[in-house]
Amino acid sequence: MSQNKSSRKKGTLAKRVLVWVLVALMVLGTVVPSLLWIFTLDSSAAYDTHTDDTIVRIGLLYGTSVVPAFQTRSPYGFTVCSVDKESDEVTELYTLSDVKTIETTVDKNLLLQGGDYIPTSKKGDIGAYHVMLDMPLTLDEMYLAMHIAVDNGCDAPMIASYIDGAYYLLVGNFSDEDSAWSYIDSAGNIFEGFEVNKEPCEELTVLSPSETALNLIDYQTNMIVFRYDGKDYEELGLMAIDSPDDERAYLQTPANKLYDGVFVFSRYEDGVELVNLIGLEDYVMGVLPYEISNSWPLETQKAFAVAVRSYTVNTAGKHAKTYEFDLCNTVCCQAYNGVRNINDTVRKAVKGTRGQVLVSRDGEIITTYYSAVAGGTTVSAREAWGGSGKSYLLAKPTPWEDYSSHPNGTWKWSISPSDLAELLISKGYNTIKGDIVDVHAEYADDSLYVYKLTFTDEYGNEAQIKNTDTVRSKLSPNLKSANFVVGQGSVTINDPAFGSESEKRMFSRLSGSKISYINWTEPMCVATADGEGYTWASVDTPVITADGEIEYVDRSIKIRADKGDDFIFVGRGWGHGVGLSQVGAYSLGLQGFDAEFILTAYFADTHLEYYSDMFGEEKEDDAQDTEEETEVYSEKEDPEDEEYEDEDDGWID
Repeated sequence: MSQNKSSRKKGTLAKRVLVWVLVALMVLGTVVPSLLWIFTLDSSAAYDTHTDDTIVRIGLLYGTSVVPAFQTRSPYGFTVCSVDKESDEVTELYTLSDVKTIETTVDKNLLLQGGDYIPTSKKGDIGAYHVMLDMPLTLDEMYLAMHIAVDNGCDAPMIASYIDGAYYLLVGNFSDEDSAWSYIDSAGNIFEGFEVNKEPCEELTVLSPSETALNLIDYQTNMIVFRYDGKDYEELGLMAIDSPDDERAYLQTPANKLYDGVFVFSRYEDGVELVNLIGLEDYVMGVLPYEISNSWPLETQKAFAVAVRSYTVNTAGKHAKTYEFDLCNTVCCQAYNGVRNINDTVRKAVKGTRGQVLVSRDGEIITTYYSAVAGGTTVSAREAWGGSGKSYLLAKPTPWEDYSSHPNGTWKWSISPSDLAELLISKGYNTIKGDIVDVHAEYADDSLYVYKLTFTDEYGNEAQIKNTDTVRSKLSPNLKSANFVVGQGSVTINDPAFGSESEKRMFSRLSGSKISYINWTEPMCVATADGEGYTWASVDTPVITADGEIEYVDRSIKIRADKGDDFIFVGRGWGHGVGLSQVGAYSLGLQGFDAEFILTAYFADTHLEYYSDMFGEEKEDDAQDTEEETEVYSEKEDPEDEEYEDEDDGWID
């Protein structure tokens, strides 16, 4: 992550005016003799960070997901850039206004197979060896050299290249070095008459494939339009050119996702790694509609914008050692899928909290962990993951959370003693030698999450899982969270969310009164303002209503396993349960609470501050609601059109 006035140089874009002229010739029998592209400055091509001084690098394609060729589309063409790996400074090189679909490929011989570019060590349809004019050139000099070569009868395509910080002119695509040298011998002096500083510049050499180079190929013509080799300190960047009417354009992937900012490409092993270089505030907007819903209340989205921003600032660099980017685009970090589902509410939420982060009583920007749904209570970071924990990540009851509305808010899992033993052995618990005969749960402090789970087999051998999130992850995906009770044959609980439809409806009414937190085992007495009284308990419990009447109700629920001797786990919540619950924040937003109340309800002893103030910078004055109407790129405008991700930290509709 790059930020202004920090130890790293601010990642802003150079405003240089570069005029680039590339001539590519294709003379194959009766085919047209030449093709000319004119590259000029388009000021709209510069990535506008909206005065956002903080830049983050988000991994989109990395590790085992890299591919030898990646396609990017832009309706008005591309600006090609060079990105400094240390400072994230972006320098615009030229624009490709006539190229709408580009393939970024490894620098190898390529075969064309069904529209795909396949690397090969043999002869390819697109060769990776080139004849090179052995002199670094300016743009004007390269333009002149191209025209001189045309006048001298050059019949091979010409390719602009940027190698180790300088421009070079390449000629032809050859599958091997010998073919390239043969062309030099047979073509004659195609640069005769070309001079640099009044000195003849005619010497040719052969450029071989490089392990750090990338090619840009026009998908329509299958011609290389640029070769880039930044070696170890610069990377290839692509930006979308805006429309002639200055309407914002975006980079589009084969998955039909739209991204702002800069696509940064580099070589990773035998493939192409892709990183999105994006301003912090734009990144926050790209997370909100994929971690929560863009139709949720504004105050909920504002709270979540602060949470996303705080988490980003505090964890940037998580993947820097392995992949040289800050965060990935999955729920391993935060779900980020670009601009397509950003709407006005998302924009208002981000703009209304611009630069705000959540800070602990010690002045520390906190790590704002969040999960999909906590299930009526959270758990401390210490008991979830071990260690000393954090003072702001404590267990808290969340009586406002309508967890039963989430598709994974309540769940159950039944498993036989033998299958449970096999599952544990497969997870590495080799002390187990026979069928499981007992499962004992010990609960975390001030929480309903299971902190320690002990399994005993028929021979008395034990296996133990400790820490709530380890309990969940070791038995995932069967356990959605560690907020559960377990028994053999059946369990008895007092949660109406597991009851009949009428009981669920009554529970929903209680949730609206902010009293939906129900302990698994302890009786609860409820007095409502309208004189109605309800309780959910395993024993008869008194309910004192507003008019003084007393009701006794027993609402215990027995849930049976699939088979008589199966173990049954009955649980609530989805995710690790530390920090903010997305569904809980949604419930509070519906009840009219503001963003700061929502955040401090989950994170103890915290307050809002401006990130810029903490680093001695001038605070932006636009952190307030805006009524500005902006274009909506949402594909899911209907609030009833719900989609649930298959990961624990993303509930969207």
